[in-house]
Amino acid sequence: SRGRKTLSSLVGLGSTGTFSASGTVARNLGLSGSSSSSGSSGGEASAAAGSGASMAGMANGSNASYHRGSGSTLSGNRRSRGAGLLNGGGPQKRSAGLPAINSEASSGSSAGAQPVLRRRHGGGGGAGSHPPPVMRQERSKYAGVNTIEGVKPGNPNWSNQDNFMLFEHSGGESDLHAWGVFDGHGEFGHLVSRIIRERLGKIWLECSQNFSRAFWQMQSELDKSSVDARCSGATCVMVVLRGNTIQVGNCGDSRAVLGRRSNGTISALQLTSDHKPDRPDERRRVMQAGGQVGSRQLVVGHNANGPVTLPLGPPRVWYQIRGETMGLAMSRSLGDGIAHSNGVSSEPEVTEHAVSSTDVFVILASDGIWDVIETNQAVQIVGNHFARATASGSTQWDVVDAAMVLTTTARRRWESLSPMVDDITAVVVDLRSLQ
Repeated sequence: SRGRKTLSSLVGLGSTGTFSASGTVARNLGLSGSSSSSGSSGGEASAAAGSGASMAGMANGSNASYHRGSGSTLSGNRRSRGAGLLNGGGPQKRSAGLPAINSEASSGSSAGAQPVLRRRHGGGGGAGSHPPPVMRQERSKYAGVNTIEGVKPGNPNWSNQDNFMLFEHSGGESDLHAWGVFDGHGEFGHLVSRIIRERLGKIWLECSQNFSRAFWQMQSELDKSSVDARCSGATCVMVVLRGNTIQVGNCGDSRAVLGRRSNGTISALQLTSDHKPDRPDERRRVMQAGGQVGSRQLVVGHNANGPVTLPLGPPRVWYQIRGETMGLAMSRSLGDGIAHSNGVSSEPEVTEHAVSSTDVFVILASDGIWDVIETNQAVQIVGNHFARATASGSTQWDVVDAAMVLTTTARRRWESLSPMVDDITAVVVDLRSLQ
């Protein structure tokens, strides 16, 4: 996702130690004050162990597959990160003028998955200002993924940093399926999201399928990792289907949405709530933990009372490293070690939903979708695509095509708005075939 916004030159990542954002910092930045509201933390029922599934590969005699998608590579020249998008995601630094536009994400495949397609699709945006999109696709038995690499003006070496997971285990009563989207941000966000892709599913099984314990363990591993995750991190949304129950663990601003049939139409049920500092309960939680929350202020004039300002960008959680102040536009994440010492949390919100015959598909997506497409619109786009397939006589839905329609729609909207295009990833799960 759009990574960190900071308030200076790029931070020196070789430093150690943490710095608490002080009241002086808040005053100097003109941060807006806090508001509070009673918060809700998702309860979690620890699922029983013993599903017989192995995230590493085939379970005994069952049809299990574990596809871990990533388009990032660990080798090669990495691109430098600029400041973040004004109205977007991760850390931002101070600059002389307005912050530049920035974004982070990636996606791909692993052994055992059907071949990943990497291809460019024709035409960029307005007047040829955008290059043709680089697209990757992957499918499993019940789910399809499409991910599109973002565009960062002045950074031709940019590569997608979203990651995804498709795990499907069929073994009778022990059927267990899990899908995830992990959206990296920060200098090493592509590596953080890759580690999560490779480790979280296994950790979740080792933790008796308890989301809170698994996310805590994942955060602990990132803190000890050779990858510098002090100022880099990732969102995580993970959907698990066992029998007729969906359980969702969410940390950050990626999102999971259910499409359900009602009176001949498809409606949306959002399964997650974004973790952002403008959410009253999240703002209160961060500030109670000692964090600073507010928006940068743009001086637009003066009156008798002093400067007249307008908020510049979204509220952020502010912290310091080596004397530089940085702001994260999400209140929960994995990684982001220094932000976590200033109120940001890796604790997931966990929700459950009983699947009914009217529930037809699930969408998991990074904020490259949600920043330009409303939840209801996304469900309508996928639902209309499936309706056309049904009308043409098809008995099977192509979930990869559905994910492609959604992501390419988001891409076109980004191109119409900005030279910058965020990385865009969507996983579409066909629930009909699982009922």
